[in-house]
Amino acid sequence: MKEPFDIGGVIVKKFTFISPIRLDVLGDRDVLTVTDWRELAACRNSDPDTFFPVGTTGPAIDMIDKATAICGSCSVQEECLLYALETNQEAGVWGGLPEDDRRRFRKRWLAERRRQRQAVS
Repeated sequence: MKEPFDIGGVIVKKFTFISPIRLDVLGDRDVLTVTDWRELAACRNSDPDTFFPVGTTGPAIDMIDKATAICGSCSVQEECLLYALETNQEAGVWGGLPEDDRRRFRKRWLAERRRQRQAVS
């Protein structure tokens, strides 16, 4: 992400995911504090059903495509995916990955975490 960037009319210098998220603002403006990454999600005002299609064929394909397109423009896509991986979200599109793709990705992600823990031990 290039800086500075604009969130709802506020020019932001940098973005670091910390809870709460702190966004240091350029100029004389105050610091904008966002309590949750979801407040910055591109899907925030979208129909939730788009992200939780029933099935993976027919009309669900269009819904999955629409959801992943929204995710593709999201500034917190990585945080969303990490949340889904850490909390084992099985249903829906999270972080731009539909259920089947995320399930495969999570297996690799868990294996990498185990390798990292073993390397530290």
